[in-house]
Amino acid sequence: MESYQYTVKWICLVFTVQTAVGDVQLNKVRLVNGNSSAEGRVEVFYNGEWGTVCDDNFDDKDAGVVCSMLGYNRINAKAKHQAFFGIGVGQIWMDELQCTDADADLFHCSQRPLGFHNCGHNEDAGVVCNFDTAPNIRLMGGTSPMEGRVEIYYNNEWGTLCDDSWDRMAASVVCFMLGFSRENAIPKPSAYFGQGRGRIWMDDIVCQGTERDLFHCNKSSVGTHNCGHSEDAGVICSLEGAVRLAQGSSSLEGRVEMYSDGSWGTVCDDLWDNDDAAVVCSMLGFQREGAVAKKGGEFRSGVGDIMLDDVQCKGTERSIYNCSHRGLRRNNCRHIEDAGVVCKETQTGGAVRDCGAADILIMMDETGTVGPYSFNTMKMFVKEFIRGLNSLSLRFSALTFSSSVTKIFGFRNFSSLSVIMSEIDRVRYSSGGSTETDKALRYARTSMFISTRTDASKVVILITDGVSTNQEKTQEEAALLRSQGVRIFSIGVGRSITKEGLSLIASLPSDEHVFQVSSFNTLSQILSVVQNRTCAGI
Repeated sequence: MESYQYTVKWICLVFTVQTAVGDVQLNKVRLVNGNSSAEGRVEVFYNGEWGTVCDDNFDDKDAGVVCSMLGYNRINAKAKHQAFFGIGVGQIWMDELQCTDADADLFHCSQRPLGFHNCGHNEDAGVVCNFDTAPNIRLMGGTSPMEGRVEIYYNNEWGTLCDDSWDRMAASVVCFMLGFSRENAIPKPSAYFGQGRGRIWMDDIVCQGTERDLFHCNKSSVGTHNCGHSEDAGVICSLEGAVRLAQGSSSLEGRVEMYSDGSWGTVCDDLWDNDDAAVVCSMLGFQREGAVAKKGGEFRSGVGDIMLDDVQCKGTERSIYNCSHRGLRRNNCRHIEDAGVVCKETQTGGAVRDCGAADILIMMDETGTVGPYSFNTMKMFVKEFIRGLNSLSLRFSALTFSSSVTKIFGFRNFSSLSVIMSEIDRVRYSSGGSTETDKALRYARTSMFISTRTDASKVVILITDGVSTNQEKTQEEAALLRSQGVRIFSIGVGRSITKEGLSLIASLPSDEHVFQVSSFNTLSQILSVVQNRTCAGI
């Protein structure tokens, strides 16, 4: 028998899910036939009818605009061609798209007149958006996606930031969170992009400029300030100087790519070493220490220009551009020499943390109202939630439920994060049945936690499509869990479940344990705050 020495606590998270079709139509764009809401064939709504987009000239910039319209970050958006997600039907509304980094709407990009094309549906365009980078932060009031008043999503509400102490370092963190470059970030005080409304969430923000999230900077307590909206902070961002990692198995590794003069390019591995890797990792918000250089196109060969060659960093530079090198686009290399890195997450980075010991059960609703695409989006969100909390002190299990409960794997079955991710990927949606949330809660209480570690927290993540068929029994089972020291967080997606209904399940105070978002695409906006509150409760 294993022995552990941790304080005993029980925690339960409840997620509720429902499709919001109206939000998709308001966006005029949707993704069809993918494995999640973050990928699929691109379809646009025009003249009262959904139609597809031709893949002529369709590239990552066009894909980035699509992802941005759907609430995802445009960074690392990938274009797919030749009906990668299957052949559509009906109209082909767009052809020869040529979007720029400044475009915010597919309909405003340069293209043929709507409805004019020389394509067949075998050329339907698709995209894959980056679920990881869809942030709980946005820019409002600007003339392009790269500028605006900074607003963050906290405690179920968007709010602004006060400009006290607002400087370039803080602006660089905002731009990084949005997928732009840390370099050339320009802070804008005094409601430069207009006054917001509602809450002012942050004041006296002091960043070093290397943080991955504003919540990791020094600041006043969230919600505490001495400001008015006339002091709302803003930023102007740029892609120039941005760095990203491509083709890695996680955000910590990959081929190094840099953005300059309107395009992404790679770095040659001549003289490439761990000091160079340390600078790249620092630019991405990871630790300098432990960075490992990779050579010989280990993460596959890239395309486009080779931006730098003979890079020689000391390891302490703020940017790889500040290191010694031949000069921009001067090289004697081929893409088989593309450089890569493997980074190590910082303790404050948010993706790997030490929260203490806990056994975490994931409960996924598979009733008929969820549907296969929403179910896959749930799985993606759950994977990112687990990946963000992963540590040696945490164990995970999973089940699905509707009218009955099916155990997928238990706490003792898997210890490797990669295996857990694979097992979640293998869970398939099985439509049918009613939302009998009480059965899931009872199963958690009587079957899953009976042989768990007595000195670890107990966590349940319950994802459901709304109101239980037996609300009285559900409330009773939730109370039984809470009476055993369980902390319950309830998260509602869509309009059918009310905050009051969620509060009947959640722990008190409800403001700290109840979340609501409007659609599956906006689940990612609360990912970090749910992780933070869960970690704090363990």
